[in-house]
Amino acid sequence: MPIEQKESYKWIKACQNIQLKFQQARSITFVEDRDGDIYEQFVSVLNTKSHLVIRIGKDRKLADGGKLFSSLDEQPCCGRYVIDIGAERRKKRSSRKATVEVRYKRVLLKRPADNYNKTMAAEVQMYVVEAVEKQYDGKDKICWRLITSHEVNSFEDALHIINIYRKRWYIEQLFRLLKKQGFAMEETQLETGWAIRKLCVLG
Repeated sequence: MPIEQKESYKWIKACQNIQLKFQQARSITFVEDRDGDIYEQFVSVLNTKSHLVIRIGKDRKLADGGKLFSSLDEQPCCGRYVIDIGAERRKKRSSRKATVEVRYKRVLLKRPADNYNKTMAAEVQMYVVEAVEKQYDGKDKICWRLITSHEVNSFEDALHIINIYRKRWYIEQLFRLLKKQGFAMEETQLETGWAIRKLCVLG
């Protein structure tokens, strides 16, 4: 079916609404989780000042006939960094120092064979960045694969993309506060923006 009739169209529509509202902005970067891994979004949202940083949700086909994940695995490690992982009793996780390897590559994504719109661009150029903990095999192993329209030509560029995506955690914390732990908006029957704002003020 056309992308406009799918629930996932909300991601594209939200980006387009923001583009209209912030036409004077010098640059806009949309940061999304796996739900935003949509080929139509790569084609329709990007322009000279709008960019995407999205966590990859599917192993896409490339224009050269290869697959995205295996192509990324073949790339040499361009650098490493170390982060402290805190203990978490709820997940039975001990603290540790994680050594994260970074890889990146410029790719040409192939339009999915089942894409409804056959006039849509057959290929789109993107960059992929991987941050993976190679020396650890626990279930909480770090493995971020990110796709972006920002150019990535160095270890420093790749780290910049990783740090952009890390900021999405603050968004998750805000939504958790609004929807569940704080204002419990999901338990209310409020429907208008004005009513929701009143609830926030009273809280």
